[in-house]
Amino acid sequence: MQEATALARRRTPAFLMVLFGLYSLMFFAVFSFLPILLTERLGVSSQGAGGLSALAAAGNVVGNLAAGNLLARGVSRPLLIAVAAVVMGASALGIFLPVLGGQGAFILCLLFSATGGLIPATLLATAPAAAGSAPMVPVMMGLLMTGSNFGQVTAPNRGRRGRLGVGLERGLRHSGCRCNPRRSGGLDAGAQGSQARQRGE
Repeated sequence: MQEATALARRRTPAFLMVLFGLYSLMFFAVFSFLPILLTERLGVSSQGAGGLSALAAAGNVVGNLAAGNLLARGVSRPLLIAVAAVVMGASALGIFLPVLGGQGAFILCLLFSATGGLIPATLLATAPAAAGSAPMVPVMMGLLMTGSNFGQVTAPNRGRRGRLGVGLERGLRHSGCRCNPRRSGGLDAGAQGSQARQRGE
């Protein structure tokens, strides 16, 4: 128990936990609003929004697999995380701001998801080294999952949105979306499915 507490207080494990939390916050902030964005900007049906949301979520799998390949080739881990974070942030701005049309916003969603997939795979691959010893690896994984879960509950989600959710909703309204949660009620399946998939990681 003392070793686990000491691990949590070390700078590198705590930093990795925070990174995972920020990644989850960005990811689920976008995907919680994705069905609304698809129905309002593209005018697709509820079933169509679910299918496109699942397609965007699948892009995250591509990013995870790409991260493993890049790490095997010796690409720097900090570089992968930094590039992915910058692309995710820029893509999120393009998604919510009234700059691009519906198709352009969805393409950015694909880029956001695929590039974002580099982060969790890289963090999980870094966990054994950050743990310092084999017995501490499960504890390190637990710290990463704690950060991930914190990001998920902090991000705006159906039925309970914080200040971030209100801000994103206003951005969608300014871009021409009505953002009626009741109208989109059942459309959060894509975000919930991606959340369940990420928890399995």
